[in-house]
Amino acid sequence: MFLGVPIVIYLQARFLENEQDVMAALERAAPGKFVAVDPGALKFEEMRSLMGGAAVVIGAHGGAMYNVFFARPTAAVIEFVPIGSQGLNIFALISTMLGQDYIRGMERKAGNGMVVDTEKLERAVTEALHRQ
Repeated sequence: MFLGVPIVIYLQARFLENEQDVMAALERAAPGKFVAVDPGALKFEEMRSLMGGAAVVIGAHGGAMYNVFFARPTAAVIEFVPIGSQGLNIFALISTMLGQDYIRGMERKAGNGMVVDTEKLERAVTEALHRQ
């Protein structure tokens, strides 16, 4: 188990078409300091502990993002949302209420998923870590 990891990322292949590029961008932004997590594979206590140590939480819009409730108030939350999506503001509201920095990544649609702008993601993660 990773404890005190500065970045937690939820990547679901069905949502992100360029998942390997995203992982490479995160490795450049935070070498050796991020972990890809399948939230459904962890016990509640494990997820709560992992999130409590996160400085940055990254993920595609969806149910797994509710785990930001367990992240500390100083955490940054980066959410991937498809361009043109209307009304997907729940995690912006939750993060703001918790005092967390919220960054929305507007990603272009591709097939049944999204393609993340990895340069933009790398900059956002680097800046979020510098604010910690």
